Amino acid sequence: MEKEQIERRIEETLKSLDGIRRVPVVPGFHRRVMERIQQQRNGEGLKPVFVFRFAAVCTMIIGLNILVCLHYHKAEKAYTGAALQAFSSEYFKNDIFAY
Repeated sequence: MEKEQIERRIEETLKSLDGIRRVPVVPGFHRRVMERIQQQRNGEGLKPVFVFRFAAVCTMIIGLNILVCLHYHKAEKAYTGAALQAFSSEYFKNDIFAY
Protein backbone atom coordinates (compact mmCIF):
# COMPACT_ATOMS: atom_id res chain seq x y z
CA MET A 1 0.00 0.00 0.00
CA GLU A 2 2.71 2.45 0.98
CA LYS A 3 4.83 1.56 -2.06
CA GLU A 4 1.89 2.31 -4.35
CA GLN A 5 1.40 5.71 -2.75
CA ILE A 6 5.08 6.53 -3.17
CA GLU A 7 5.00 5.51 -6.84
CA ARG A 8 1.84 7.55 -7.39
CA ARG A 9 3.46 10.63 -5.82
CA ILE A 10 6.55 10.17 -8.00
CA GLU A 11 4.38 9.94 -11.12
CA GLU A 12 2.44 13.09 -10.10
CA THR A 13 5.71 14.95 -9.57
CA LEU A 14 7.11 13.86 -12.93
CA LYS A 15 3.88 14.83 -14.71
CA SER A 16 4.02 18.29 -13.13
CA LEU A 17 7.42 18.81 -14.79
CA ASP A 18 6.12 18.08 -18.31
CA GLY A 19 5.26 21.70 -19.22
CA ILE A 20 8.58 23.23 -18.13
CA ARG A 21 10.55 25.20 -20.73
CA ARG A 22 13.65 27.38 -20.62
CA VAL A 23 13.35 31.01 -19.64
CA PRO A 24 14.77 33.48 -22.16
CA VAL A 25 17.99 35.08 -20.93
CA VAL A 26 18.63 38.82 -21.07
CA PRO A 27 21.22 39.70 -23.74
CA GLY A 28 24.66 40.11 -22.18
CA PHE A 29 23.84 38.08 -19.08
CA HIS A 30 26.42 35.39 -19.84
CA ARG A 31 29.12 38.03 -20.43
CA ARG A 32 28.36 39.77 -17.10
CA VAL A 33 28.43 36.48 -15.20
CA MET A 34 31.75 35.54 -16.74
CA GLU A 35 33.21 38.99 -15.95
CA ARG A 36 32.13 38.65 -12.32
CA ILE A 37 33.71 35.20 -12.07
CA GLN A 38 36.92 36.54 -13.62
CA GLN A 39 37.01 39.45 -11.15
CA GLN A 40 36.68 37.06 -8.23
CA ARG A 41 39.48 34.90 -9.60
CA ASN A 42 41.73 37.95 -9.94
CA GLY A 43 40.99 39.08 -6.39
CA GLU A 44 39.05 42.14 -7.48
CA GLY A 45 35.83 40.98 -5.82
CA LEU A 46 36.16 42.92 -2.56
CA LYS A 47 38.15 46.10 -2.59
CA PRO A 48 40.31 46.76 0.49
CA VAL A 49 38.78 50.22 0.95
CA PHE A 50 35.34 48.73 1.57
CA VAL A 51 36.73 46.09 3.93
CA PHE A 52 38.58 48.80 5.89
CA ARG A 53 35.48 50.99 6.08
CA PHE A 54 33.36 48.07 7.29
CA ALA A 55 35.94 47.21 9.97
CA ALA A 56 36.11 50.86 11.07
CA VAL A 57 32.32 51.14 11.39
CA CYS A 58 32.14 47.88 13.36
CA THR A 59 34.90 49.09 15.69
CA MET A 60 33.11 52.40 16.28
CA ILE A 61 29.82 50.63 17.03
CA ILE A 62 31.47 48.25 19.49
CA GLY A 63 33.33 51.14 21.16
CA LEU A 64 30.13 53.15 21.46
CA ASN A 65 28.35 50.17 23.01
CA ILE A 66 31.14 49.76 25.58
CA LEU A 67 31.03 53.46 26.49
CA VAL A 68 27.25 53.39 26.90
CA CYS A 69 27.39 50.28 29.07
CA LEU A 70 30.08 51.76 31.33
CA HIS A 71 28.21 55.05 31.68
CA TYR A 72 24.96 53.23 32.43
CA HIS A 73 26.53 51.16 35.18
CA LYS A 74 28.15 54.24 36.76
CA ALA A 75 24.86 56.14 36.67
CA GLU A 76 23.01 53.14 38.08
CA LYS A 77 25.47 52.81 40.97
CA ALA A 78 25.23 56.53 41.72
CA TYR A 79 21.43 56.42 41.70
CA THR A 80 21.34 53.30 43.86
CA GLY A 81 23.82 54.85 46.32
CA ALA A 82 21.86 58.10 46.54
CA ALA A 83 18.57 56.28 46.98
CA LEU A 84 20.04 54.07 49.68
CA GLN A 85 21.51 57.08 51.47
CA ALA A 86 18.18 58.95 51.34
CA PHE A 87 16.31 55.90 52.61
CA SER A 88 18.71 55.27 55.47
CA SER A 89 18.78 58.92 56.54
CA GLU A 90 14.98 59.03 56.54
CA TYR A 91 14.56 55.68 58.27
CA PHE A 92 17.16 56.21 60.97
CA LYS A 93 16.49 59.91 61.49
CA ASN A 94 15.68 59.97 65.20
CA ASP A 95 16.24 56.40 66.25
CA ILE A 96 18.41 55.65 69.20
CA PHE A 97 19.74 52.17 69.23
CA ALA A 98 19.41 50.50 72.54
CA TYR A 99 20.77 47.03 72.65
